[in-house]
Amino acid sequence: MPYYDYACDKCEKNFEYNVPIKDRDKTLHCEECGSILEKKLSLPGIGYDSFVLAGKKPDNGFRDRLREIKKQHPKANFDHLI
Repeated sequence: MPYYDYACDKCEKNFEYNVPIKDRDKTLHCEECGSILEKKLSLPGIGYDSFVLAGKKPDNGFRDRLREIKKQHPKANFDHLI
């Protein structure tokens, strides 16, 4: 199940919920004040699963792209993927 990020406009709290895809459009309420939560735009994670790759190293194209992203976002840490 994917995780979705939500925010409460009233009390300004943020939440992350693991929600089945079939329920992703259902209304959720704030745990603090009971207001309706707004779904926030979330970016997908960037990476690869070493179990799936079974010990294979990422190709040069993948590593080059991570380096480009790192230049654009210097605070991001992708060193463990290169």
